[in-house]
Amino acid sequence: LPSTLIPYANFFVGFGNPQPLVDGNGAGILKNVGINFETDALTGYPKLNDTGSNAYGGAIGLQYLFNLDQQLVFEVATVQPFGDPIAGIGAARPQYGFGVRYQIPIDRAWLFRADATYQIVEGSDKPTFGVRAEIRRKF
Repeated sequence: LPSTLIPYANFFVGFGNPQPLVDGNGAGILKNVGINFETDALTGYPKLNDTGSNAYGGAIGLQYLFNLDQQLVFEVATVQPFGDPIAGIGAARPQYGFGVRYQIPIDRAWLFRADATYQIVEGSDKPTFGVRAEIRRKF
C-alpha cells in the first residue's frame, strides 16, 4: 500500500448514558469515531446515533491522501443497541451508515469539503441520506 492510502477502524461500547467531559456544542461523544457520526449545528446533516447509550459499534474506513494535497474518505459504520434503550436518548434499533468525504485546500487558510451519507435504520421503510458542501476557514 502507498503511504497515502490509510485504512482506519474505530470502535466503541457504551453502558448507560455516557457523558462527555466537555459538551462540544451538542456534539455527541462519538463524533470522532467516524464521518457517519458527524453533523453540524446549522443544517442538521444526518448522522448515526452518537450518544453511545447502551450500544456498541464503530466505523471502518479508507482514506486516500493523493499527494498529501487532498483527501478522499470512504466509510461504513454501525450502531448496535443492547439491553433496554433509554427512551429518547439511545438508538432503539440497529443503524448502518455509508459515507464519503472529499476535501481539498483552496489556500493555506481555506478549504473545500463535500460529504455524502446514506443511512439505514433496521425495520424502517425510509433510509436517510444527505449531501453537503462547505467552504471552511482554518484559524
